[in-house]
Amino acid sequence: MHRTREFRTKFPEIKRILMEQWDPIGVRDEPMCADEYDVYATHLFGLLARGASDNEIVGYFGEAEDRIGLGRSSRRGLAPIVTSLR
Repeated sequence: MHRTREFRTKFPEIKRILMEQWDPIGVRDEPMCADEYDVYATHLFGLLARGASDNEIVGYFGEAEDRIGLGRSSRRGLAPIVTSLR
């Protein structure tokens, strides 16, 4: 039960961070795309909940960007996002 409450609190914040700070496909201003990064937010919640390191989270972003078909961001570019997620 505790994890469900934590998810309900943290998930919207992760989604907001992804949309505002990451947004690799540029859908921030498209209301119909509000759920575009939900699968990534769910996975990031799991990583954060289990205490993943910053390097693991950066690695996940790299994998996600590969899946989307983009080049990977520089580690430096992802550091502020990881800090916001914490």
